[in-house]
Amino acid sequence: MGGGTPLLSQTNGTYYGIHQTPYSLEYTLTLQRELPKNTLLSVGYTGTQGVHLLAFHDFNAPIPTIQNGVMSFVHPDPVVAGQLDQNPRPYPAFGALDMTDTTSHSHYNGLLLSLQHRLSSDLVFQFSYTDSHCIDSGYTYGGLGFNNVTSAITNPYNYNAEKGPCSYDLRHVIAGNLVYALPFKGNRLKEGWQFTAIQAWHTGVPFSLGEGDQADLGNNFDNPRPNVVAGCDVYANQNAHQWYNPACFTASAYGTVGNLGRNALIGPGYVDTDIGIMKNTKINERLSIQFRAELFNVFNHANFSFPSTAVFSAGSIFSNYQATPNPTAGQITSLVGAGGLTNIARQTQFSLKLLF
Repeated sequence: MGGGTPLLSQTNGTYYGIHQTPYSLEYTLTLQRELPKNTLLSVGYTGTQGVHLLAFHDFNAPIPTIQNGVMSFVHPDPVVAGQLDQNPRPYPAFGALDMTDTTSHSHYNGLLLSLQHRLSSDLVFQFSYTDSHCIDSGYTYGGLGFNNVTSAITNPYNYNAEKGPCSYDLRHVIAGNLVYALPFKGNRLKEGWQFTAIQAWHTGVPFSLGEGDQADLGNNFDNPRPNVVAGCDVYANQNAHQWYNPACFTASAYGTVGNLGRNALIGPGYVDTDIGIMKNTKINERLSIQFRAELFNVFNHANFSFPSTAVFSAGSIFSNYQATPNPTAGQITSLVGAGGLTNIARQTQFSLKLLF
């Protein structure tokens, strides 16, 4: 919009004049205790600090005007009444210059509990629980925003507004597995049976909401976030058809950035239970048969994907610069792994193997 067409533009890239090298610091502490019956208990803490991490931001963002503490990236067009023009950029010959440089940082802290039972009484099992939290201030994952709407620092003049949960921040994770050799004896039909089970569970991954380029920043990666309605219950009457309450958000004024934090909402959790029965039957010293029956997602638990994160569509001159509410905001329309990445429904598998 406005200001004429820049002579040069750059879709994305990396700024190499950073003079800083990204690095991470890691620190761990683990205590272990031997328990009766070949069982080992471990309690540990792990922390990671990322320094000078790469993140996208616009090196040539429109210069904001500030009024009453609010940044605006547009101004009225003095020629065309009722039209807004994008504020001038620091380098007028260029458009947006979305590039990565070392403007981000991260902090991860986690408590790890594990219980490991080594083979005894025909039983082996492992159980682990992780309670963790990860915070960063922007990120770069190959230029892809994934569930977090944008992979750029939304307001290049306020990096602090991007501080929030990492996109992979799983607060609670439980994993367990066991193998139990059934104690049946007597003949080939009774002997050689094993029962196996795998359990996976974790809380949801954080995500952001977007309102399109309502701020009129004019670059490839930004999708500014809306404003939050104070005191509104975002998760009221939560269900798969309406994961969050769109009425808790309002569109920001055209040319401004909303106050919703990055990755402020949490998506659906994940549960999966797999079990199996296996039997090894020995025919002679060199030949045996193995039978397996396996059930994946045995409880047929539906693992939902992220809801629609677009709360509004950005305004334009045709809508008098008013953002348009998205009728599908908050709705979940797919399951995790709908492209075959994960077992999304109960599946049963039988196999017979000849070993020699």
